[in-house]
Amino acid sequence: MYCFVNVKGHVAITDIEDLAKNLNATGFRGYYKGKFRNLLIFIKPTGEYNIKGSFWKYALGNNTSRFSYGEFLEVIHELDSLTFGTFSSSYATSTEVGLNVPTTYDPSHYLMSMISSKHKNRGIILNPEFKQNNLWARRSAGTTHCYKCYNKTLESKMPINLLRIEHVIKNMKMNRGRQLKVEEIIQPAFIQEQYGLIRSFVNELAILGKYNPAILESLRPQDKWRYLAYCNSGIDNPRTLLNIMGMDTNTKSREYKKLMRILTGDKENGLKNELIRMVEKEIDSVVF
Repeated sequence: MYCFVNVKGHVAITDIEDLAKNLNATGFRGYYKGKFRNLLIFIKPTGEYNIKGSFWKYALGNNTSRFSYGEFLEVIHELDSLTFGTFSSSYATSTEVGLNVPTTYDPSHYLMSMISSKHKNRGIILNPEFKQNNLWARRSAGTTHCYKCYNKTLESKMPINLLRIEHVIKNMKMNRGRQLKVEEIIQPAFIQEQYGLIRSFVNELAILGKYNPAILESLRPQDKWRYLAYCNSGIDNPRTLLNIMGMDTNTKSREYKKLMRILTGDKENGLKNELIRMVEKEIDSVVF
């Protein structure tokens, strides 16, 4: 559902003070600004207003619990009432639609696998970022839109692993050829289109097929680096990897035997298959 929306609207000048009261905004150098239930509010003396933030957090106080389409529409109706019926006819300049995807392992395993497979993701350049001590993987498709993947587990405060995947429209006019009104972006067809883009993004991802977190966790500390070096190298031949690392490539050597003993990786690309399956499940769970 919507993780972030930036909306620009307009009310009559005679309604500005009442709008400010409704949205908990206070006067500031001729303008009104404030924060109303996780939404940032900015009101100009001309009656133009800017509301941006998460409808999800506005309704529930967080964006990790289940947020239904019915609850989403209630938020729109409430904001319509607070803005004297103008919110639905206002323009959404940017949007972020996301899914919380439950995963078997810590989301960092999936994120690292995406980034480590960067050389295989020729059409999907994934850039690692760190925000608030959290690893993000971002794909930018230019100035109009992008995809974001990051770990939501700690924020959820629940005993479940959550990977957030979002499709972001950074500039609605450039992306769609025109500005869309709020009443247009709340339509099921538009939201389903955003989910479809997330589905395509996940299906096209190249994720390390030979990497298996269960195997990594079962290894002794001194063997983990060997496994990670092989999985992240993109080299399928163990002897080639040992040669690059300056180690003995003889099949009877100690390093070769150790490496071969632990290389029982997941050849079926379990991480990607699980991700595809769980994304489909989350999309199918949304009832319009």
